[in-house]
Amino acid sequence: MPRQVDAAQRDREIRAATLRVIARHGVGGVTIRGVAAELGTSTTAVTHYVATREALLEQAIGQAMEARRKQLDELVAGAEDPLWAAILWSVDADPDGLWPALVAARAAGIEPVVTRLIHQFDEWWTLLITRLAGGRAASDLSPPEVADAIGIVVDGLLLGYGEGSWSPGHRHHLARMLVRPLLAA
Repeated sequence: MPRQVDAAQRDREIRAATLRVIARHGVGGVTIRGVAAELGTSTTAVTHYVATREALLEQAIGQAMEARRKQLDELVAGAEDPLWAAILWSVDADPDGLWPALVAARAAGIEPVVTRLIHQFDEWWTLLITRLAGGRAASDLSPPEVADAIGIVVDGLLLGYGEGSWSPGHRHHLARMLVRPLLAA
């Protein structure tokens, strides 16, 4: 009798394995064969659910972006200081190390599907930070300028994180030190 496979569960497993491969080897390291090896299964078991590498990236990263949006929306909604909550959340390295790899891939711009997904997330994030910075920008800066500068700080802290060299507390300290001058006292 053939083994019954829960399609939704297998799809989640494939997306999670793809994200683990990205975190370890970068976006360029993602292959269907590599994801199958991560799962301990055959490439056919992966291609039954996802036909191409681009679709694999689209589904895994798209789902991760959506989860991050939801997480940040919930955090901001309940935060005493939504702007700082969003900034500090943004510089926290995720436990899988996915975000530095995605920021690096976006900066390289050689993976169109990844560049598009990260760009969409960045546009959403920038609008959120611009809204949260409204009324808090230093007198010589507009909220969009503050959001752009915060984006540079966040990207720099994520790219500079490499191999766990900075603790969350140190990243938070650096973010506060670099962002405070952008805000009104």
